[in-house]
Amino acid sequence: MAPFVHLARVDTPLSPEDSPIVTIHRATERGHLQHDGLESFHTFSFAGYYESRRLGFRCLRVLNEDRFASGCAGYAPHPHRNMEILLLVLDGELGHEDELIGAARVLRPGDVQGLSTGRGLTHHEFNASQQTPCRVMEAWFEPARENLEPSCQLCRASSHDGRGRLRLVASPDGRNETVSMRQDVFVYTARLDAGTRTRHFLEPDRAAWIQVLRGELDLNRRVLRAGDGASVESLRRLELLALEDCEVLLIDLP
Repeated sequence: MAPFVHLARVDTPLSPEDSPIVTIHRATERGHLQHDGLESFHTFSFAGYYESRRLGFRCLRVLNEDRFASGCAGYAPHPHRNMEILLLVLDGELGHEDELIGAARVLRPGDVQGLSTGRGLTHHEFNASQQTPCRVMEAWFEPARENLEPSCQLCRASSHDGRGRLRLVASPDGRNETVSMRQDVFVYTARLDAGTRTRHFLEPDRAAWIQVLRGELDLNRRVLRAGDGASVESLRRLELLALEDCEVLLIDLP
């Protein structure tokens, strides 16, 4: 497996411990699982994929891209405890069931669902379509507090279009109809036309993870392509330039 690529850009004189670091994680370096119509790419160690250098980033513990073939039954019902799970549908129709919502619901492109598993929650994801495949990004975070009552929230695409700029889809307090997370994380998505620029500012002592969901992006003079990710520390201003039409996930975390 290829080593991480560590790149630094220093805009102003800083002490060594404060030097900005951008670590690139290429799509080709991800773990890979394929079984019964489900294909999954793992940025961090997950299930049967283990890499000692890839155990998460701060409170972000899992970042998977899941691809469900048409009619795929997906993951059988399974429980989780004390994990904040965010699902972002990129293509197709994702079916979801859990103990809280009763009947299955269908999530479509742009929909974001948050599961606070707390003291325990059993759920099940599958492709809701027999005709078309489905693609989903899932991010798991360690919660700020454990053993709380589980909950499930849904933010439909119409309330967070995100075209041409970063749009908040999850936050610690559920502001502006976003998914409420039991962790001090702010999650943004953006659909950027080629040539579009946007930026994001990090508060001191905070970090970011950027994942390119489709297309090609320039991040502070570094080129990221679909499936690539980057962790950012000790850098205040993130500059995002779409080199072609692209979709981006940005996570601002403590």
